[in-house]
Amino acid sequence: MTPVCVASNGNTLYAVISSGYGDSEVVILARSNVAPSSLEALTWTAIASTYQKSLTTISGNPTNPNVDCHVDNQGVFTFMSMFSKSPMDRPSGYQYNPTTKTWTNIATSPGYKWGSAAGKALFTVNGSSSTLMHIYKGTALNSSNVAVYNPKTRIIAEGSKPLITSGSVEQYAAANGSVYLTSYDISTGAVYLNIGAVGANGVPPLSTKVVNLNIGTCIVYGNGAKTVLREGLYYLYCGNTDLMTFRWFTYDGVKQSASSPAITNARRSAQGFLPLGRAGKPATWAFMYDPLGLASVTLTGPKAGEWRDAKYTFNISGTIPKPKPVSAKRFTPLGSEIGTGAGTKIFSRAVGGMESHGGIETDGPGSGGLSTGALAGIVGSAVVVLGVVVIGVWRRRKTQSK
Repeated sequence: MTPVCVASNGNTLYAVISSGYGDSEVVILARSNVAPSSLEALTWTAIASTYQKSLTTISGNPTNPNVDCHVDNQGVFTFMSMFSKSPMDRPSGYQYNPTTKTWTNIATSPGYKWGSAAGKALFTVNGSSSTLMHIYKGTALNSSNVAVYNPKTRIIAEGSKPLITSGSVEQYAAANGSVYLTSYDISTGAVYLNIGAVGANGVPPLSTKVVNLNIGTCIVYGNGAKTVLREGLYYLYCGNTDLMTFRWFTYDGVKQSASSPAITNARRSAQGFLPLGRAGKPATWAFMYDPLGLASVTLTGPKAGEWRDAKYTFNISGTIPKPKPVSAKRFTPLGSEIGTGAGTKIFSRAVGGMESHGGIETDGPGSGGLSTGALAGIVGSAVVVLGVVVIGVWRRRKTQSK
C-alpha cells in the first residue's frame, strides 16, 4: 500500500490510503506511533475506514501533488482534492472526526480558484474551536486566496480579497494562523519568504514581513520543493537546478540557517518532507513517501543529510475498522448556492458559527472489522490507483527551462 496523502501534527503522522480504485475501494485512515525515533521505529494503526463511493472526491495520486491534507490539535483529519466526482465539478474533500467517529464530505464555494498543484496549504486557527482554512495560488502569479470552512454548511468558501505578495508564489506553509509564502521573482531569480497572520475570519494580513532567502542553486517551484512549519520553525526542502542533489534550509523568525549537507540519493518523486520529533523539541528526522515506498532524511547529528528507504511499503498492524454502509449522501448544493455571485454569500456564512456536523458513520477501533490479513485481497489492488494518472494544472514559466 502507498499513502495518498500524509499529514503531521509535528510528532505523529496521519495517512489516508486506498485499497483500490473506483466505488468498491475502501479508504483507510491510519495513524503512526507518537514521536517515532526513526523510520525503522515507525508503526501504523488504522483508526477509521469508509467506502470511496460515499465520498465526493477522487482519491488523488501520490505522484501528482494535486491533493492536500491536514490534522488539527484534536486529531480531526481533512483531505482536499483539486478534482471532484460531484456534479459541481469543483475541488472538494472530506473530513474524519475521531471524537464523533464520523466522516463528512466537504464542498467548495462556486468559482473556487484552486487550480495549481504547486502551491497550497490546509491549516487551522485555534481559538475556542479550530477553524479550518485553505490557502492556495490565485489567478495572478503573486496572489493567494484564503478560504474558510463552515462545518454547519459543509462548505469551504473562498474570500473575496486575495493576499498579494512579492514575486510568484510557489510554496505555502501554515500553522495556527501563521502563513509563510515562498515566492520567486521571475525577472531577477530572487527567492522571498513572505510571513503574515490570518485571523479566524480568514481575512488575509494587510502586509507581510518579507525575507530574502539565500538558497543558491535550489529551485522553489515544481515537485522538488516543499515547505513546512513545525514548532515555529520554517523548513524549505529543495533540489538544485538539475534535481540531482537536494538540501534543506530553516528560518527561525530571525535568521536563515546555512545549507544542510547535500542529499545525494533522494528520489525526485518523493512527497511530504514532514519533520518529526517530540513535542516542544527540535525535529530529528523528516518523513517522505512516494509510490516506491517510505523514506526519511536525517536532520540532526553526524548523519544529517542521510537518505534512508524503508524495507517495507506500508504496513498496518492490528485490525482495520470495518466500514459501515453509507449513511450520508454526497453533497448537494442548495438553491442559494448555485449561480453567479453566490461565493460572497457563502463566505459570509462560512465565517460564522462552528457547530459540529455529522457525516458518514464508521466503526471505531476495537469494534471489529477486517483483520490485516483479511484485507490483503483488497489492498493488493492498491497498485491500480497508482497507475491512474490525475492530470493537474501547472503554470508554465520561462524560468523552468533553466
